[in-house]
Amino acid sequence: MKKNRTYKVKRLLMMLLAGTLSFSATAAASESGLLPATAAQQQPVKGTIVDVNGNPIPGASVMVPGSTTGTVTLVDGTFSLNIAEGTTVEVGCLGYTTVKVNAKNGMKVVLHEDTEYLDEVVVVGFGTQKKVNMTGAVASVDVDKTFGSKPITDVSKGLQGVVPGLNISYTSNDMGTTPTIKIRGTGSINGDNTPLILLDGVEVPDLSFVNPDNIKSISVLKDAASASIYGSRAAWGVVLITSKDGSAVKDKVSITYSNNFSWNQPIGLPKYITDKEGILAQLEEGILAQKNTDGKDIEAFGMYYNKMAPRITEWFDKYSGNLDNPVYTYGEDWEIIGGTPYYYRVSDPNKEMFKTSFSQTHNLSVNGNTGNTNYNIGLGYTKNEGNLKAAKKNDIERYNVNISTNSQIKDWLNIGTKLMYVEKEFEYPNGYETSNGTSNMLYYVMRFPTFFPFGISDGSKLPDGTYASEKAATGEGLYFRHGNGYLANRDVC
Repeated sequence: MKKNRTYKVKRLLMMLLAGTLSFSATAAASESGLLPATAAQQQPVKGTIVDVNGNPIPGASVMVPGSTTGTVTLVDGTFSLNIAEGTTVEVGCLGYTTVKVNAKNGMKVVLHEDTEYLDEVVVVGFGTQKKVNMTGAVASVDVDKTFGSKPITDVSKGLQGVVPGLNISYTSNDMGTTPTIKIRGTGSINGDNTPLILLDGVEVPDLSFVNPDNIKSISVLKDAASASIYGSRAAWGVVLITSKDGSAVKDKVSITYSNNFSWNQPIGLPKYITDKEGILAQLEEGILAQKNTDGKDIEAFGMYYNKMAPRITEWFDKYSGNLDNPVYTYGEDWEIIGGTPYYYRVSDPNKEMFKTSFSQTHNLSVNGNTGNTNYNIGLGYTKNEGNLKAAKKNDIERYNVNISTNSQIKDWLNIGTKLMYVEKEFEYPNGYETSNGTSNMLYYVMRFPTFFPFGISDGSKLPDGTYASEKAATGEGLYFRHGNGYLANRDVC
């Protein structure tokens, strides 16, 4: 309704402005003696617009077709328009059919309700009814328009911005994040303010469990009247979802298969200092800042910057061309001094942490109608890979199975069954889920300088040059710990 009000106000302003311009032009033409005889006969034509019950209709538009001449009715349904009698005018209003009549002073025009608008069927409670009979605030979603032409795997993302008053927001961009859903804002300080979500009458915890390809209709009950049907759980509104059945086909079997493949790449990533001059300037600034503060040498986890500068310079001059090798070589990329590891290899965090991911969706539906029985079988598979490069597992997989049958045994007996099976698996590296905390990987990526390690050591080499473990000897190495100030960890990835 907000959109209609906005449209109506804009139209009102346009009509008033057009009427002013038309009046001014007429007056100017009359003074100059150029006014045609027919135009000179124009005079205010007054009238009233009412509905079939005789009630005045405010805000109805009265326009001369093909021109900008027009006006709108006042609160009492009356209007006044400076045109010649007999001129054809078009009268209309939202929710009523538009009519064309010949203008006549004292005219009275009756508008009839638009039955197509009022006959729209909406799912509500335990059945359906027409909008003309609705007394509560209900919004229906055009499923084909919302999901049909879009590669959407999450119903929540598809409904964003579609239903007025339905707010869907995400507090994080992490994979698997459950959105916050509210209808008409926050209604309680202590309550969770989340609406009741029902799929074929069964509550589902999250819209991401629903396969968009298997949805027949969606209705949103916005006001507290829904609590009269569903109880106090529906105090914050209800999202009603109906799955597909086989009623759309007649005496045949329809098989439909669809898929979608996509590649995702992070954008808008921050830029980091990775060049030789920038790194050395960063170290020098840190050294000077610490000296000016307390006269001491600056260090990070035992690594003193004044010792690192010459070795990082050497790394840029001799070993910076070995970045394709993820293994940190002892003596080149890192070394232990006085029991403390020092790191010299400079990496671009964006290249080390992120990759282009692949996502795929497959949907197969079989529906038919034989005699008095219709059925629908919907199968869905979705896999979305994450963008973390080092993670061994970072993806979401979802399996959907929906089976629906309906048989009309007698005029008074209808038997139907609906079965839904959903399996959703989200695998992610340790620390990934705490995206807003200080133990998260991405937190350390932005916190530490780019000479902190991302890869694996060659190493654990002993002073005599021998390897400390079989993994190191085979070249697999060990991930550096991020919990001790270093990003990567074999247990994390």
